[in-house]
Amino acid sequence: MKRILDHRRVGVTGGLAGELLANQILMFHRKLRAWDRASFKRSRLLSRILHKRIKQDQTAIDGRGALARAKALMVAESWIRARSGAGFPHRSNGGSIKLDFGFSEEQEMLRDAAKRFLADNCPTKFVRQMMADATAHDAGFWKKLVDLGWPGLLIPEEYGGQGGNFLDMTVVVEEAGKALVPGPLFTTALLAAPLVIEGGSEEQKKNILTRMAKGEFIGTVAIAEASGRFDADGIQMKATKSGNEYTLSGEKFFVPDAHVANGMAVAVRTGGSGEKGITLVALATNSPGVTITQLKTVDMTRRLCHVKFDNAKTSELIGKEGEGWPILRRTLDIATAGLSAEMVGTAQKALDMSVEYAKTRVQFGKPIGSFQAVKHKCVDMMVAVENARSLTYYACWTVDTKGEEAATAVPMAKAYASDMAKNVTSEAIQVHGGIGFTWEHDMHLYHRRALAGEANFGNAPVHRETVAKSLLG
Repeated sequence: MKRILDHRRVGVTGGLAGELLANQILMFHRKLRAWDRASFKRSRLLSRILHKRIKQDQTAIDGRGALARAKALMVAESWIRARSGAGFPHRSNGGSIKLDFGFSEEQEMLRDAAKRFLADNCPTKFVRQMMADATAHDAGFWKKLVDLGWPGLLIPEEYGGQGGNFLDMTVVVEEAGKALVPGPLFTTALLAAPLVIEGGSEEQKKNILTRMAKGEFIGTVAIAEASGRFDADGIQMKATKSGNEYTLSGEKFFVPDAHVANGMAVAVRTGGSGEKGITLVALATNSPGVTITQLKTVDMTRRLCHVKFDNAKTSELIGKEGEGWPILRRTLDIATAGLSAEMVGTAQKALDMSVEYAKTRVQFGKPIGSFQAVKHKCVDMMVAVENARSLTYYACWTVDTKGEEAATAVPMAKAYASDMAKNVTSEAIQVHGGIGFTWEHDMHLYHRRALAGEANFGNAPVHRETVAKSLLG
């Protein structure tokens, strides 16, 4: 990556196990090997050079065996990036893979612009206001997001959107995670819009996507039911067909932002079992027979809803009858990878706050960051965040390129990011001590967002099971 690690963000020297550093080197080595087998010999040479360079740095090890892990990894990154190019790996027209480990210059500019905008327009004071608001949706803030083009970032230009790719969205949602952006941005941009892009008819795209890009239409997708599952077997609610009309009766749970949405797509079963027989129907949220109730959840900055259908009728489909799962699967990959990136941002912000506190909070005449128990905790948090970032960026790349690897890369990223964000934000509270447990301090906001993200689209054990089935059959 252009910036795998910045030791200045940590500001404390942490213990470094040789095994951990070796694993990091091996990770680089394996990625080089997997991404371009033709350059395997070159990657081995880079690894030898890397080992030699880090061995030279052993003079930095003091009598207690402590070495600035961040410095060592930056050395590793600089040697590999200087000799392998920078940026994400991408396939050339010939099908080979070019090694490229960083975001483009334009994407870094987008990240910086997002960071500045959110610093000015989404402070935690505003987040707290939305948490206490009746809807957690502010029309003024939404208009600013629309003016930036974020709800339509993935929407093609022909429908009024920005025509960006998923890596563009990745940098935005990571910054949004740091700022705890409230409201329906995630739902519209990463769930509803991709669903219509992937499965909508030309008429639906012109009608819905154009209004989404203008901020005139907020969409959502109803998937989970009482079981809380987001896989095909979890979709059991039936829709009966009469002529060209479908009648819906049943309940959907944990539907994001349904209370402020103009329309929703609903995953129903019209026959078959498993992945077969799933149909995506679309209807307005104010349709007769649709009742929406907000749920009390751990993170009230973004609302989840219970939706009851009592003989609600619609004739509009997204895609074809019985063929909705491939569309929904692709949409869930996009949303899940995006959520993983957001959790990385949330955890990064919690880490940054903890490090700053550890550097400025003085106890026994010293900053608490100078004490081993605190500084090692900060380093462990940093390692977890960086590992999650690596998995997540790779998952986002596979989603962007529509690679087959997404089937395992996305659940791996979500599984790791779920545990990581929950644990890092919890440890951040510990670093802050008593003040971290108070309502007045902001740290609980980040922990709440992490807990909500952990459960959304399936928790860590669910995604580990997905990877296990792919690995072991």
